[in-house]
Amino acid sequence: MGYTVGELGGIRTGSVGTESGDQDAYENKDIREIIADLKLSPKLSARNEAILAHYIEDMRSSVEEAARVLCPGGKAVYVVGENTVRGTFIANAKIVSAVAERSGLTIESRRARTLPANRRYLPPPSTRNGPEALDGRMRREVILSFSKSG
Repeated sequence: MGYTVGELGGIRTGSVGTESGDQDAYENKDIREIIADLKLSPKLSARNEAILAHYIEDMRSSVEEAARVLCPGGKAVYVVGENTVRGTFIANAKIVSAVAERSGLTIESRRARTLPANRRYLPPPSTRNGPEALDGRMRREVILSFSKSG
C-alpha cells in the first residue's frame, strides 16, 4: 500500500477517535469550557481528560467542516453514542451540540433512544469480564439535527 508500519501508526494517531491525548487541545479555552460544562463526576484522570480533549477537537474539526459546506438552510444529522469511561458518564451529544453551536449551527431537534443489549457498541465483552461487561458499553444514542442559518 505504500506506507511503512511507522507511517501507518502516525496516520492512526491523527485519526478521529484515537485514544491519544492532545496537549494543544487540552489547553484550548473553548475545549476546557466544554469539558467544564460536562460537570464530569467522578473526575477523569489527566490522561483520560486529555483523550477527551482530543475527541472534542476531532468533533470540532468535523462539525466545522460540515457547517462550512452546508448551504444556508441546510441540515446536518449526527447519531451520537453516549458512553461511560472508567465509571464517568460522557455526554457526547452535549459535546457535539456545543461544537455545532460554536460552528454556527442551530439545533433543530434532539431525540434519545436506549440501545437494546444485543445491539450495543463493540468490542464485545471478554470472557474474563463476563456478561456484566455489557452494561459498561454504550447504552443509548442521541440523534441530533442541526441547521445552518440563512
